[in-house]
Amino acid sequence: MLFKRLRRRLFFHIFILCGLLLASAYLYGRYIEPKLLITQETTLSLPPTAQDLSGLKVGVFSDTHLGFYYTPEQLEKVAAKINEQNYDILIFLGDLIDNYQDYIKDNPEGEAHRAAIVTALSKTQATYGKFAVFGNHDLGAMGQWDYPKIMTEAGFTVLQNDHATLTIAGHKVHMIGLDDCMLGYPDPEPAFADLNAGDLQILIAHEPDMIDEIQAPLPVHLFIAGHSHGGQVWLPFQQQLITPPYAKHYIRGWYHKEDATAEAPPIFVTTGIGSTQVPIRFLNVPEIITIYLQ
Repeated sequence: MLFKRLRRRLFFHIFILCGLLLASAYLYGRYIEPKLLITQETTLSLPPTAQDLSGLKVGVFSDTHLGFYYTPEQLEKVAAKINEQNYDILIFLGDLIDNYQDYIKDNPEGEAHRAAIVTALSKTQATYGKFAVFGNHDLGAMGQWDYPKIMTEAGFTVLQNDHATLTIAGHKVHMIGLDDCMLGYPDPEPAFADLNAGDLQILIAHEPDMIDEIQAPLPVHLFIAGHSHGGQVWLPFQQQLITPPYAKHYIRGWYHKEDATAEAPPIFVTTGIGSTQVPIRFLNVPEIITIYLQ
């Protein structure tokens, strides 16, 4: 009888403890982690022909999803954190605003929101240039009109099946941007047109899995994408709980294929900054990525 009573009491305390842990995890993932911001550093080895570019510092941020529990004030903090890093090149990988119709078009505060976003992004600095590509949210809800205007006003070059060429330390660096593959039409042919295989090619796009469907006409030295949010919720025993289309194979961090060819470059996927669908990030702290080329 005493043993049964002790066992029931033990189960009750375990139940209470589990409830407290789940509640704490929810409160942390809902109200604390989404407001955090860290910088993560990583490196990529350059090909022998581009060693003069060693030390080039590339900044990457993505998926702010403004309007979905993310504010221009938080974007200001992102801009300040970016400028602390002194980047040579800065890249934004899309999904600036979660829903352009609700946040700008049909919102009485829409113009104020737009102005605040432009102001924050305009403060970001990079020595050789700032570049951006379309995300799926930037093409939905009339975003295809507002997004390129906002980014251009903020000093970014928007690449949509296009490229921009930088000359750094006597070497050409090609920033190649593909269109979103969910709502757009990615086309590598015009994006790579007139480029030289001997130059450094950095390919950027929103969705990471699209790299398996893209036939790059030239060797690509680095492919960078976002979109996945790292799953938003990341558990050691189950990993990501939420992954959008075209972010099922490449979810976070580096991927190096053993049979790397021109179609299989080193892949880096950032977990991004904001959230969508559910306003929770857990073990997936919003990040700005620094990639050192060396």
